[in-house]
Amino acid sequence: MSKKTVLLIFVFLFAFSISLQADNLEFLDEAWENRGEMDPVIQALERARSMPEEMDNPEFLWKKARLYYFYGDNIAQERDYKLENFERGLELLEIAEELDDQNPDIFYWKASLTGMRGQTRGVLQSLFMVNPMKEALDKTIELDPDYDSAYFVLGILYREVPGWPLSIGDDKKSVEYLEKALSYRPNDLEWKYELALSLIENKERERARQLLEEIVNTDLAPDASFEWLRAQEQAKKLLEEDF
Repeated sequence: MSKKTVLLIFVFLFAFSISLQADNLEFLDEAWENRGEMDPVIQALERARSMPEEMDNPEFLWKKARLYYFYGDNIAQERDYKLENFERGLELLEIAEELDDQNPDIFYWKASLTGMRGQTRGVLQSLFMVNPMKEALDKTIELDPDYDSAYFVLGILYREVPGWPLSIGDDKKSVEYLEKALSYRPNDLEWKYELALSLIENKERERARQLLEEIVNTDLAPDASFEWLRAQEQAKKLLEEDF
């Protein structure tokens, strides 16, 4: 076999490997895009579990962890099963971080899964999660100052945890971070809803009411995201019950 033939075979195998990796990432992305239907997430995780060869691919790992986050938050019903999914996601992200410690997506999902794990375990456990969660979000922003979702989660974190001396909770900071997040995505209904909740906590009820009415009166397309549909339902319920 000539050197030229060997080289051509090597190039073909390398190109095939790159194409296969792209396909593996594509099915995870498609599942995420269609997560509101639930079944794509379940099917994608089943497929991903049978692909140990991708365990050295940090992008595959964080995208798989992202599906574990959604599964634990929206599909799993029992507390222990929710925790199991959050723990699996965090284990994948630990591996991903060792492979690539400069990827902001890894740290963002680490923060999100850490928060969900703490919330599911209970209040006291949540407090132990605050510093690791904030550190991961700060790292996300350090790596990418325009990572809008990190500001969004920071806004929720500052609202949900107790204030000094127990923790870092601060309703004013919550509003500031959520407003910053919305400056990147001014039409995001989920983010508007979370800002409305923080405005209520910050005793800005009139602004909150206006925002909730804006959410409810928004015409949604049939293919609107799972989160937007949920935000509209929650906003309507909150207006009816509290305003």
